Amino acid sequence: MPRPVISLPWTRSYPSLFALIIGIDTYQSGDFPRLKGAVRDAFAYKDYLTNYLGVPEAQIRMLINKAASRDAILEAIRSFKDDARINFGDPIFIFYAGHGSQIEAPPGWETGGRHRIQALVPYDCCSTRGLEVLCIPDRTIGALLEDIADRKGNNITVVFDCCHSASGTRAASSKLGIRSVVLEPSHINTQDLDRDIWDSGYKVLYPSPRFRYRGLRSHILIAACSSSERAGETKGRGKFSRAFIKLLKSIPPDRLRYSRILSSMDLISDQNPQLEGVEQDRFLFGIASNAPLAPVYPLYFDEASGLHFVKIGTAHGITQGSTFDLLPVMNPEAALFGSFVVVRSTSFCSLMTPQNEGDMLSRTNSSPLFVQRSAEGQKCEIRLHITRNDRYQASRNYLNSLLGNGSYDLRNFILVDDPGEAHLEVSINRSNQAIFQLLDKAVTRHGFHYRYPRVDARNDKMIPFFENVANYYSELYRTNHCDQELMDDIQVSCFRLEEKPSTFSETDMVTIGQDLCEYKEIDLVTKDDSCYGFKIINHGSSDLYPALSYFDSRDFDSITTWYKPPSSGPYELEAPLKKFGGSLTVGYGSGGAPPVTFSLQEDQDIAVGFLKLLVFTRPIDFIDPVKQLYTPDLDALLSKHTWGSLVIPIIQRRRPKQTPISPVYFWPNSHCHAMSRRTASMPNHLLVRSK
Repeated sequence: MPRPVISLPWTRSYPSLFALIIGIDTYQSGDFPRLKGAVRDAFAYKDYLTNYLGVPEAQIRMLINKAASRDAILEAIRSFKDDARINFGDPIFIFYAGHGSQIEAPPGWETGGRHRIQALVPYDCCSTRGLEVLCIPDRTIGALLEDIADRKGNNITVVFDCCHSASGTRAASSKLGIRSVVLEPSHINTQDLDRDIWDSGYKVLYPSPRFRYRGLRSHILIAACSSSERAGETKGRGKFSRAFIKLLKSIPPDRLRYSRILSSMDLISDQNPQLEGVEQDRFLFGIASNAPLAPVYPLYFDEASGLHFVKIGTAHGITQGSTFDLLPVMNPEAALFGSFVVVRSTSFCSLMTPQNEGDMLSRTNSSPLFVQRSAEGQKCEIRLHITRNDRYQASRNYLNSLLGNGSYDLRNFILVDDPGEAHLEVSINRSNQAIFQLLDKAVTRHGFHYRYPRVDARNDKMIPFFENVANYYSELYRTNHCDQELMDDIQVSCFRLEEKPSTFSETDMVTIGQDLCEYKEIDLVTKDDSCYGFKIINHGSSDLYPALSYFDSRDFDSITTWYKPPSSGPYELEAPLKKFGGSLTVGYGSGGAPPVTFSLQEDQDIAVGFLKLLVFTRPIDFIDPVKQLYTPDLDALLSKHTWGSLVIPIIQRRRPKQTPISPVYFWPNSHCHAMSRRTASMPNHLLVRSK
């Protein structure tokens, strides 16, 4: 049953929006089945832009059927970059409806083990010898989008209503209105196809200002289905575009976040739309970054146990003692009328009871009810050691007062006398400044000792610092103790990346040298021009949804996301890390995440951070609750899915680590074995290399 959408008044027009709309029903080649709805979809988007957003027609370029040749499509996309009418940050919208396909990936291009890349099929795509017109690979489109973003900003929205997995039976595709075709091998020249375009680095993101819009930072992509599915037509329209345009005409862009698009649309059968891009919390066609919405979850009741539950758990950071506010509707701004507390949490399910049964149990019969997380539960313990000096007692008195104040929720910080047990050493000087020294053995064992910038010993300054410390260690140490076996089948590799010479004006980014991840550590020498990439291989029997982050021990406010899966709202998300040997690359290949650079401060010869990998057997993003108001099977929720984590230290050095010498060798003029002088980062014994 279609979901009702609340119609809201428009609050602004978008006269600065520029668009390219492509619709292809009929192809020059008789080998491609005719479509019925691609052109209608194209004009439906134009109608929306002109009549709902007030976009001038002069700013909308239409390529319909014969006009949508390969050269015309590429030229039209290129033209955004040099259009003097477009200012930096102006919204750009690109829509394509027509056939899609898959082709062989070029040699050396990492695709997660699938060896295929997606492509758009232009009107004049042709396989006749001597008259070949090739398809347009996804990385060609990606490279063009990066060029646009570098010049005009990354307020770019791309919508593809096509698919790339053809049935192989053209008659069947034509009958069902499937927007996909099989391209004959003669079409395909993947090694050099559009190399002059994509050699600029499709899906390669350098974290420097020069390359700030590479990869998935350059645009938001909304696809009608996953790469293994078929996008269909019904009643002379694309099923996806019909639902999407209905939503667009119901909610103003400045009230619709990208992250909420798929969960706000009418449900589509037999295909699972996907949404990818870094800036998903922006409002539609907006350039400003927005804080993520606090998630709202449906509250269920299990009659057998007499407990209420939500479909999130330890995978989302929910622990025993976490509290949730009760809402009468799925609205974060709704009036609250009570709260629940978690009594047990598993990977993707949390059982809870009302804090005040008399106030709320009578209301739980109304449907539906929702909850929103209001407070954390159990936290990891963070140990502080106070410096033994003439300010010891004054420092202790202040910290006891601060940490003991229940309104600040710093109960997981404790004071310890032994510095060897502490994460941080702290003292407050006579200028009333707090001095923090890093004592965490996970860092100092590598020879890195760090003193943080001083913090004014006032509550309004100390509280944010401690909150950052708490969040840093809570996320770093968060693990699933019940199922770490999941990680036994995960292999993580780290490689240095370099530009591969070619006959073209630009070069490829490829891996060089051996795997830098040894003995569950990554030890490297930092250079200003060095970039690094990672490869994750899943040898297990379950498809996985990974997330990769970096924790810089020099800054507790610095947790950098290196990879995050796309989102799909209420639809099935295609797993980025396939089972039985599937792989995901970060920093090179088709993974869409940035390469990594490291740097040392001028007064540092070493620094230590941590790579954290999380893997889940189902998508971590919560499926929109309105679509699932039935009560799910609690037993299945408690046992079906799981997650795991892996933490790998990354030691960054200014100079190479000294190579250890055989223990039988004596230092000159010394009676000590050489191994007695080994560096702190050396393991005490050889470890089995991690998978």
